[in-house]
Parts: sequence; structure tokens; C-alpha cells
Amino acid sequence: LSFGVQSSYLFGQMQQKETLITNITDSLLATTKNVFLSNLYFKFGLQYHKKINSALTIAAGATGSLQTKLRANTSLVVKSGNTTLIDNQQYNNNFFNLPQMIGGGISATVHDKYTFAADYNYQAWSNLKYAGTGYTLVNSSRYSAGFEYSNKLRLRDQSFEKYFLQAGLFYSDSYLKINGQQLNDLGGTIGAGFTPLRNPKLVVQGALEIGKRG
Repeated sequence: LSFGVQSSYLFGQMQQKETLITNITDSLLATTKNVFLSNLYFKFGLQYHKKINSALTIAAGATGSLQTKLRANTSLVVKSGNTTLIDNQQYNNNFFNLPQMIGGGISATVHDKYTFAADYNYQAWSNLKYAGTGYTLVNSSRYSAGFEYSNKLRLRDQSFEKYFLQAGLFYSDSYLKINGQQLNDLGGTIGAGFTPLRNPKLVVQGALEIGKRG
């Protein structure tokens, strides 16, 4: 059984510009708003790995993260021509919240070649109570299942994949609900890859995804 914590520092910037032309004066009224977001983000995980017998190995895992606040430094500048009308900065300790997230998965590998896997992910957007004109943010879920065939070779004391083939299916309920209808996704993926014999540390992979939204 393994336990881990992933720490990240999230940051980013949004900029909004608006220009108005009035009949009162010939000058333009320009508004510029800059928002810089940041905060620490933690994700927790558990993993269990067990070799049942010489042919079968199973693994299971779970991940989760708590609701996280994004802090914001906001600057607002309003100009009329070359004249600055407003120039101020504001700090907001709770500008936007990232939802609580949980996920889990299980896999079974047979003869070290055939792997079957399934996982589930959930995001609790409804607790944040975000809404706008014609839309709301609601809880989202994603279900996935897949299969992989791996052809492995051993060189000296190391094992690596000569090539592999993958296929999977997924279904998800989006966090976005528009005019009373929650958006959803349904689709499938196929992929393949190989390891060049001259450079076993390099993997070349390609994938194709086909699906439907709404």
C-alpha cells in the first residue's frame, strides 16, 4: 500500500478590455481590468498493488483533493483619452473556488501483457453555487474503461515495451448545465506506440479520440 501527496502552485492572469464611444465627448472611454490568480493546491492519493499468482496482477487506487480557494490581485484602470479617471488595486482572498474532487480506479493485468482497467472521477461543483444567465455549475462525473495489449522484451536486466495497443470508452456528465440541460460526453479512443530499440528510454505514441457532446 502506497500513499502520496502532490503539491502544486496554481497561478494565472486574466485581462479584460472594454472601449466605449460616447456622444458627449469625442474621446474614448477605455477600461482595463487585470486579475492575477494564485494559491497552493494539494492532491492526495492511495495505491494498492498485489500479485495474485504468476498470471494475474491487480491494482487499485484513489485520489482526492479538497475545495481550494483562488486568491486574486485585481487592478482596474479607466481612461478617457489620455486622462486617468480610475486607477486602483484590490485583493480578494476568495475570488474563485476549485471544487472538491475524488477519483478511483482498478486494473487487472494477465500474463504481463493484457491489462483491463476502469476508473471513476467526481467533482463537486454544485456546492460552490456558481450560476449565470442561462447556466449553472453542477456536479460532474466521468466513467472510463479500457484495454491494453503490451508486447514486452527483456534486454539484460531491464524490461521494456516493444510496442503496445490501446482502446477505451468513456462517458461523462459535464459540470455545465445550460437552460436546464446538463451537457454530457460519450466516446471512444484507440492508440498505439512503440519503443525504438536503439533508445529504450524513448516512447513514440499516437492516439485518436472520437466522441459526441451534448
